[in-house]
Amino acid sequence: MTFCTYCGKPKPKTVDHIPPACLFPSPRPSNLITVPCCLDCNKGASKDDEYFRMMLVMRRDVTHPAIPKLLDAVHRGLGKPRKRGMLHGLLRNMRSVSVKTPAGLYMGRVEAYDVDLVRLGRVTDRIVKGLFFKEFDMPLPSTHGVQSFAESGLTKIDSDMRLAVGTTVEALMSRSPRVIGEGVFEYWVQATPDDPATTAWLMRFYHIESFLCLTAPNSAKPSATELIGV
Repeated sequence: MTFCTYCGKPKPKTVDHIPPACLFPSPRPSNLITVPCCLDCNKGASKDDEYFRMMLVMRRDVTHPAIPKLLDAVHRGLGKPRKRGMLHGLLRNMRSVSVKTPAGLYMGRVEAYDVDLVRLGRVTDRIVKGLFFKEFDMPLPSTHGVQSFAESGLTKIDSDMRLAVGTTVEALMSRSPRVIGEGVFEYWVQATPDDPATTAWLMRFYHIESFLCLTAPNSAKPSATELIGV
C-alpha cells in the first residue's frame, strides 16, 4: 500500500513535485521528481511555495537564465486580486538600505525586503522529506524530523559554528550533485552509517541560495556543530 510522503495517510490520490514545480520556467524539465501525496498536504503547501519562489527570484544577485521568465510570472501573479494579501505583505516588509562595495565604497540606497526564514524553512523541510523518499524509497520515519539552515540566515553565527558548517558543506560537495533543470535546483546528500535516517542535505537554487538541512531523531536534533561526523 502507498502512503502520503508527509503525513502517512494511506492511498494518497495525487503526487507532489519536489522541489515545487513553480520554481521552474516553462517548458519544465522532464526529470522533475514526484512523490505520493494526499490532497490536504498538496493544497496546503501552495502559498508557501509561491512565497519561496518570490523571495528567491526577486533577489538582485540572481543571474540564472530562468529568472526573467519566473519574474514575469511573479509580477503577473501579484497583480491578481486573490494575491493582494501577498502583495501587501511584501510592501509592508520593504525598507530602504545602504549599498556598499566589498571595499566599503558607498553606492547609494535601494529598496530591500525582509524574508520570513521560518516560512522558507517549511518549504525546505518538505523538499527534504520528498527527496528522502526519492533517495531511500521510503518516507522519513515519524521518529525523525527535519532542521533547516538558510545560507542567508547564517551570517551572524560565531566562528566555531561557521567552521563546522563549512566543514559539513565541504564534505557534501565532495560528492556529485543531483541536478534538475540546468541548475535551477541541485542537491547533495549523505547518510550516517549507523542510522540511514540521519542525513545531511545541501540544496542550492539558481546557483545562488543554499540551504543546509538535517534529518535526525526528534529526541535529539543535532546542531550544525554536530554534523562534522555525518
